[in-house]
Amino acid sequence: MTEAEWLAASNPALLLGFLRGSEEYRKFRLFACACARRVVHLVRDERAKAALGFAEQLADRTGAARRGRPAIHKAGLAACQSLWGQDQGRFDSGELLAHLAESNATHAAVKTAEADATVAAAACTTASLAAAYTTCRPPRFPTPFPPDRGDRIADEERTQVVLFRDIFGSPFRPVTFSPSWLTPTAIGLAEAIYADLAFDRLPILADALQDAGCEDIDILAHCRGDWPHARGCWVVDGVLGKR
Repeated sequence: MTEAEWLAASNPALLLGFLRGSEEYRKFRLFACACARRVVHLVRDERAKAALGFAEQLADRTGAARRGRPAIHKAGLAACQSLWGQDQGRFDSGELLAHLAESNATHAAVKTAEADATVAAAACTTASLAAAYTTCRPPRFPTPFPPDRGDRIADEERTQVVLFRDIFGSPFRPVTFSPSWLTPTAIGLAEAIYADLAFDRLPILADALQDAGCEDIDILAHCRGDWPHARGCWVVDGVLGKR
């Protein structure tokens, strides 16, 4: 893949395939979580929500956290099975769409806790796209699927691509963060953004970095751009020294 193809891609599977085999397992898991977060409002089962929350912690922890993963994942799978086991024949068309959306969103939340982070990323992009596919025009349809599903899923794919680039940055233009930029103010802001998902503070982080001497156009524009961000944002990670 060339840089031009990377920038033009509108399908997250292409970007996942290009970086598969790299050792950025933490970022693959955080991308999985970012996809699941987009549809977690459809999830009602607390076991699935717990799997997603655990996966976000797992991305930054080892040891005891990893040993706890199988039980959390198993409980989440039970949540999926309880939905899949329901008699779908009893639903009318609107209820069926809601059920399918919840099932796919639950699946996305649970797959974030897969052992292999690259598998988690691929599964979560697919499952969250499937959830979006069935939530186009609530609540009732004359047919099992909404008529504008193609546009809706294309929009969701584009958003996932933006999130993927937000987390991984550009493999063609790696950025080095000068130690002189990493002031207590910049680090404190980055820590709060990371912990609280407070991405509205990214322009403030840009100001702090610029005050410390950063004039890197890619860094400043990324912080000040109007697009979705996720935990693992490459600028925040760069300030915090995370990989």
